[in-house]
Amino acid sequence: MPVNNQYSSVVLVSKMVYKALFDLLNQSSFNKVPAVLVITGDMNKMAEAYGGIRHDKEVFLEAGYTAQNIALQAESLKLGTNVNTNFDELKLRELITVLSTDTIINLMPIGIPK
Repeated sequence: MPVNNQYSSVVLVSKMVYKALFDLLNQSSFNKVPAVLVITGDMNKMAEAYGGIRHDKEVFLEAGYTAQNIALQAESLKLGTNVNTNFDELKLRELITVLSTDTIINLMPIGIPK
């Protein structure tokens, strides 16, 4: 049986929560974008890979690599994006569905640049 060794995941935010998300974040880069990606990380899963020793830094690096790849792909498609870490995780969790074991690391609005 294959093992899932991914320590970060990407969640697409539903269009139904866009307005509430924009109101919560109050940032122009989230206004009227067609997609918002949420990059999360599982600190416990990484700790299991290291014999129970926490390596949170590795999860943040993994999430950064994920964000970089998304940004590069967006650029190749002539789309605009940025990486945003300015949010209240508890309030954000009220709007979107992510695993309870995951930490929300960053948000990436994706759209057509002006």
